[in-house]
Amino acid sequence: MDQNAVDQNLTPNEKNNIYDELYAIVYNQLKDNQINFEEGKEIADLVLNNLEKILTKKQLIDFLETLVKKWSFFSSVLIKKKYELEQLMEKKQIAEITQRLNKFLN
Repeated sequence: MDQNAVDQNLTPNEKNNIYDELYAIVYNQLKDNQINFEEGKEIADLVLNNLEKILTKKQLIDFLETLVKKWSFFSSVLIKKKYELEQLMEKKQIAEITQRLNKFLN
């Protein structure tokens, strides 16, 4: 993995989107009686206590992996964030290769 992409800071907007995604999942799990109120509270506490401390995309992936180990219904968010990170790394690699080719050709 490209270390620069992995260490890239999360924007406030990205954090808000993650909060929203996780909230929607927990809400639906509660609504469908897949988890009880106590478990919902445990998840909310865990998310609120940890997400604010998360600064980088790598830290986010690590946190989501922790969530998925205990509650597999978060796996869709983890997969999505890993995919987004892979796309970011691919774009950076393509830009680097293009830059090198342009230098070579000129």
